[in-house]
Amino acid sequence: LGDQALDALIRSEGLHLLLELNGHTAGGRLSALAGKPAPVIVSAIGYPNTTGLPSIDWRLVDSITDPEGSEAFCSERLMRLDPCFLCYTPPDAAPEPAMPPPDAAITFGSFNNASKIGPETVALWSRVLLAVPSARLLLKSRNLGDPAACAALQRRFERSGVAPERIEPLAFAKDRQHHLQLYERVHVALDTVPYNGTTTTCEALWMGVPVITTLGDRHAARVSASLLHAAGFPEWVANDADAFVRIATQLATDRSRLASLRGSMRSRLAASPLLDASGYAMRFHAALRQCWNLSRGAATR
Repeated sequence: LGDQALDALIRSEGLHLLLELNGHTAGGRLSALAGKPAPVIVSAIGYPNTTGLPSIDWRLVDSITDPEGSEAFCSERLMRLDPCFLCYTPPDAAPEPAMPPPDAAITFGSFNNASKIGPETVALWSRVLLAVPSARLLLKSRNLGDPAACAALQRRFERSGVAPERIEPLAFAKDRQHHLQLYERVHVALDTVPYNGTTTTCEALWMGVPVITTLGDRHAARVSASLLHAAGFPEWVANDADAFVRIATQLATDRSRLASLRGSMRSRLAASPLLDASGYAMRFHAALRQCWNLSRGAATR
């Protein structure tokens, strides 16, 4: 439908509250909401920033992704869905977590979209690799199916002092189970900055792989921090680059600690707020009702 027709269809349903889940991502229909076809419109889950659209009233966040004061950078009002604005449901067919072979080189990894690996990420990860000279970095992303893209990425690390042969790019896994099984080759996962992983962070944790992240300066740079706090691993959230390097190197070189985590993380995660679907549903519903009540209260004043 065109924007006007979609606006008319939404109005014909007589909605009290409309959830918008795309923001400015591909396939989004923000332009169809410009005329405010529902009394209250809430943006949630799918887009890590303000929409900038005056017709959208609220955005669901939490106190880590958007601490007090973040309202100054948003066109919407912020509703904080603590302890985490997301809830993770792991795949049913995920393989059991397994460690790399005892004689394998320490392997850091990231299965984030390679387009997130910008200059800041390359500089940060290179510091980690230089601190552990025998370590390797395994990168998996659909973007890395092009040999030229792989070579270009390796050259960027080489300019930071990391030899190209220490960077292993992968592009393809035939299904999700094989994708997750690749975590058996990874000792510690490194998060991208300033645009964190989301699903990739949760998947790594489910496969028993610690994820090291930084607490950045915007929502997209604080998502993994929120996920790690909700999962019960706040100690893997670094306040700056120095702390990121220290946490990553200390953890990667403690193989007994890694083995213990690989065997225990899934049960700990399953019992955490991050996987508490019923609790999240209650908080989500309560947040929407509060958005409605506060919006209608403001409208009648």
